[in-house]
Amino acid sequence: MPYPFIGYGKVTALEEKLSKEVSNLSAEVAALKARLDYTLRQLYGSKSEKTDLGQLPLGLAGVEEEPSPREEPPSEPAAGKARPSRKGHSRAKLHETLEERTVYVDPEHVRAAPDDFREIGRETSEQLDIEPPKLVKVTTIRRKFVRKDDPAGKPAIAPMPPRPIDKGLPTARLPAWVVVSKYCDHAPLYRQEKAFKRLGCAVSRKTISDWVESVEFWLAGIVELMKCQLLAGNYIQADETPVKYMDEDIARKRCGEGYLWGISAPGEDIVFHWATSRAHAVATSLLGGYAGLLQCDGYQAYEKVDATRIACMAHVRRYFEKAQSEDPAFATFVMHAIRNLYRAEAKARKAGLSPKLCARLRQSESAMTFRLLGKAIAKRQGRYLPKSAMGKAVPYALGQWGAMSRYLEYGQAEIDNNLMENAIRPTAVGKKNWMFVGHPKAGSRSAVIYSIVGSCERRGINPFEYIHDVLERIPSMKASEQYKLTLQHWAKYRTVKEES
Repeated sequence: MPYPFIGYGKVTALEEKLSKEVSNLSAEVAALKARLDYTLRQLYGSKSEKTDLGQLPLGLAGVEEEPSPREEPPSEPAAGKARPSRKGHSRAKLHETLEERTVYVDPEHVRAAPDDFREIGRETSEQLDIEPPKLVKVTTIRRKFVRKDDPAGKPAIAPMPPRPIDKGLPTARLPAWVVVSKYCDHAPLYRQEKAFKRLGCAVSRKTISDWVESVEFWLAGIVELMKCQLLAGNYIQADETPVKYMDEDIARKRCGEGYLWGISAPGEDIVFHWATSRAHAVATSLLGGYAGLLQCDGYQAYEKVDATRIACMAHVRRYFEKAQSEDPAFATFVMHAIRNLYRAEAKARKAGLSPKLCARLRQSESAMTFRLLGKAIAKRQGRYLPKSAMGKAVPYALGQWGAMSRYLEYGQAEIDNNLMENAIRPTAVGKKNWMFVGHPKAGSRSAVIYSIVGSCERRGINPFEYIHDVLERIPSMKASEQYKLTLQHWAKYRTVKEES
């Protein structure tokens, strides 16, 4: 006997225990391999989603309805027609709005005797030049006058023009430049301090920070108006991103983690809100009183908002993309099905369909694929270890499927939350440069300015021109007139001004 001192029942129990441990370890190794495979694909390029279409029915085992439409192979060019050739590299055409400076280059002997020659043609070439920024001292002189017939009378002097920073050194243009450099070009203030020294004027970082604070003061009211306009609509996308901040109240001045919460709607402004936590109360405060459509990821805080929630298909897809190495056939089937859903979205976008017609298109071309995909995912429930990539993808998709299905009914809603995520992306680039917010209160400053520059980018407005113009006009405006400075009204004002 192989186990002379152990009873038969004990041997069976030991074998079962060892077999179970081996199974668990094998599953854990498979999950770790999947994570390594996903990481390598993220670093060195993802694998193609194309697979043998004959494998796709494996993901539909047990589903009775007909499978979702597959991708048609590209058609061959008609006989007699040549394939389109690739365009070669060409020099970009310089924009017509650039300031132009013309330089004439003539032969030396022609310049010596120009009257002896006649021009018969010319060859033109273009170059791109730059004029480095420079600091300029602006001296304002307010002259005093008295009437000639009353030299002893009260002198007449013009009032001091309003300034964005009362009794401050900069004009409206300089703080606008600083803000755009930090929040658009991601240049931290300590680098700008060095740049000012190179330009011949030493300005401390503290002074520059005060300028940014003054800009936030003037823009905060405009951002609040932008937020009210968003909440008055019937469709909002929401997302949040972590941002580290330095809190002097924390022992040893360690960094805490705050969050920039963002809300927006397609084609509308973007509004950010700063909070030092990710608590449910922040979401309900930010979206207080809103009862329309709310598209977001699966974070539970948004479920506390009294709104009709729509999930994000991009989040669902990412989970299955990470799980490709664990179950390639099923993961690829899911991504192919999702791709078919996006084809319908591209068709609606290209045709410029109204929300009502877009909903009809989704019902006719996407609803069947959506139901089949949901059933196929449901068949996989319980087949994977909870900690594996596929074991996370399946429950997440099923948990979001009900909220995800609502996009089929509402044509004004997007299939995913990518527009909001794209709006948040510049803040992630900025974090790599300035790394953290210097103080919790400074987070609100960043939220206001990111709201402005992000909305400018979405509307195709030069943020420097906008902020400069606002700082010029807003000190002399009444609070009731500030709605004219929202980006929607400002764009109309600029158009009328240019036409006149």
